[in-house]
Amino acid sequence: TITFQPDPKIFPKIRFNVDWILEQAEAKAFLNKGLKIIVQENGHKHTFQYPDGIKDYLQKVVGNQPTLMDEPFAIEKEDRHLRLETAFLWTEKTESTFLSYANAIRTIDGGAHENGFRNGITKALRSYIDRRNLLPKGISNITAEDVKEGLIALISVYLQGEVEFQGQTKGRLNSDISSQIDSVVKHSLEHYLHENQSLGDKIANRVILAAQARIASRQAREQVQRKTHVSHRLNLPGKLSDCATTDKDEAE
Repeated sequence: TITFQPDPKIFPKIRFNVDWILEQAEAKAFLNKGLKIIVQENGHKHTFQYPDGIKDYLQKVVGNQPTLMDEPFAIEKEDRHLRLETAFLWTEKTESTFLSYANAIRTIDGGAHENGFRNGITKALRSYIDRRNLLPKGISNITAEDVKEGLIALISVYLQGEVEFQGQTKGRLNSDISSQIDSVVKHSLEHYLHENQSLGDKIANRVILAAQARIASRQAREQVQRKTHVSHRLNLPGKLSDCATTDKDEAE
């Protein structure tokens, strides 16, 4: 048991933000599968324990949103220097959500672990779509933005030794682990998609629809820009301004 109290000489007004403490306790329980954390305050007891760890966390984040998958896809990988846990799935919405942690610290600005994860899933989907010959004409490539649409993901890494963060708030992880996570995620997801081709095709089609929407949006913007450019060219400058009347005696 570890007990501590704030020093009244340093903290003359001692106030605890109970909501923040409960939020942190729950997050730590999610990130450490099976760990039981009990918070007691003013006679109230709050117990946090999750046997499936971040998969339980993901289910909480997803809530009642319609999804493409009955169960999230999870990856757990550990070696001497890195422990990676991630769980993710695609919803039918266009918004995406990424929650990432490094050594149980929330990295709100992402960093190397998020970059590696995004690269890995993008490469896995590209490879799957290519090998299954699913890419329709008119789409030259699948982008990370196409893959991200509707994706809800949780990424947690534990690193040995000194961990390098950016900024005092530790909001971004700078450690050089991107390529390692990229490789693990790519091979794990690609294998899963080929082993579950019905679901794999469903996810691939979801990504392809996002790509088609991206291309259609770009073409619409380009068309508007062309029309605007032509309109500007047709406007007559200075004294050669457009006629404002149909009376030929009044018009220049």
